[in-house]
Amino acid sequence: MKEEVISFWKISFANGKTKAFQKMASAITAAPRLHLRHCMLYELNEGNKATEAAKNICKVYGEGVVNVRVVQQWFSKFKGGNFELEDEFRAGRPKVMEANELEALLEQDRPQTTRELAAKLEVDHTTVVRRLKEMGKIQKMGKWVPHTLSEGNKLQRLNTCASLIAKFEKRIFYGS
Repeated sequence: MKEEVISFWKISFANGKTKAFQKMASAITAAPRLHLRHCMLYELNEGNKATEAAKNICKVYGEGVVNVRVVQQWFSKFKGGNFELEDEFRAGRPKVMEANELEALLEQDRPQTTRELAAKLEVDHTTVVRRLKEMGKIQKMGKWVPHTLSEGNKLQRLNTCASLIAKFEKRIFYGS
């Protein structure tokens, strides 16, 4: 295999081929992941450390094929008893949460924790916290309310302050 790759390189450069040939040649020389993982398992069974194993693999397949950290991760996996060399299934991108879903849940039942909301929406609770902050909601006395005051709230506070000031001035005037 190595001789075929070297002769391919010589022919492509002798004919003055472009970068497309270089990409194709590098794809041919790149060892498949599964084979590299077999090599890592072999190195572990030989008693080599991850650093030495990475050097040995790079010596055979070329510089930068694997790095020490990747070999360390695979060694850890093998030492834990997991000898599965294929990639594990991953669910992919996490579920996207819509703001209206969260708003609807809050309208149904305001006194909920972020973890309860996250469980109902099937997302991480930090996602719920971040979305609530974006929506301008804070939790007051166990209920999610807008962080900014509405015009009615502002007017109510103004009236309360005015009545307290009037009450205070009345006490000063009457001397009580």
